[in-house]
Amino acid sequence: LALIDDEQVLHQLSAPDGPYMRALRQFPHVTFVASPHYDHLVPFCSAAALPSNPHPVPAKGCPKLFVARHTGFSERYHSIFAPLLHGPHSSCSFAGVATCSEKTSQQSGVSPKLRMVEENTPTACCRLNGSTESEIPYGVDEHGESEFSIQMIEDFEAGLPLLRRLDLQVILLSGLFTHDSLLQKLWVPIAEGLRGMRLLVAVLEMDLES
Repeated sequence: LALIDDEQVLHQLSAPDGPYMRALRQFPHVTFVASPHYDHLVPFCSAAALPSNPHPVPAKGCPKLFVARHTGFSERYHSIFAPLLHGPHSSCSFAGVATCSEKTSQQSGVSPKLRMVEENTPTACCRLNGSTESEIPYGVDEHGESEFSIQMIEDFEAGLPLLRRLDLQVILLSGLFTHDSLLQKLWVPIAEGLRGMRLLVAVLEMDLES
């Protein structure tokens, strides 16, 4: 959409000082939920608004549902996430301070390296609010799943300093139905999807208590 939209609506939505981001900051909690792998409908970098995926592909024997990473939550949420952490595949930090033994150097707080694609990557030209035409550089994540605007990524980071992230890995049927199972869009309820939904409800309940 950003590549073919002359009005560049997505850039207007993510402008740190724009009306949309100001409205979003009125919410006491803003959380991005993403699945590190196997979500073919909304790949990780799109869901997390990040230019790089720090998570390794789950090894054989991993649980079918686990918290790969959470950042920005206060320590009172530890009891919710702890049962679903999975050893070296999980990392966490509370309100920006790492407290878990599973922490890795790839977690939030270490800016992921932006990989610009110099060839075969479209460069969008936009007219923002009637301004003169300007070029907006785009990059692509290391898996080639998501094309992103570098400016938009930077705007998200600047506009949402208290953003929380929850990376929730679901593994089903060789990666099929990861997105649908968590949203319970399949005909038959999936146990892992139900557990993931209960986790999200527990987070919301604790949000309402604060």
